[in-house]
Amino acid sequence: DLADADTKLQAARAWFYQTIDAAWSNAQSDDDTLASRRAIRTANVHAVTTAIEVIDRMYTVVGGTSVFETSCLQQHFRDVHVASQHMMVGEAVMEMAGRVLLGLDDVGPGL
Repeated sequence: DLADADTKLQAARAWFYQTIDAAWSNAQSDDDTLASRRAIRTANVHAVTTAIEVIDRMYTVVGGTSVFETSCLQQHFRDVHVASQHMMVGEAVMEMAGRVLLGLDDVGPGL
């Protein structure tokens, strides 16, 4: 479980930073595109949802001791679940990203 969780986190982190690096390069060359913004948003959503999946699994594996305030898992559990409530991590972001992938023009203001 731990190795699988680590692999998932590393992959999500790598995609997130790769996307941010590409977006930064695009911004430096005044090439800020809708596709670039879509990539940033989806990488962000993926990172948060992966973190939730991993922390939920670790929380279950550790068992009852994970509920105590002294457990670092308790803080991580709360942090990632709070982050998941941000509007930039919601399903609407993925819907807008899907519209971009389909080539639709009306993607909304949030992307």
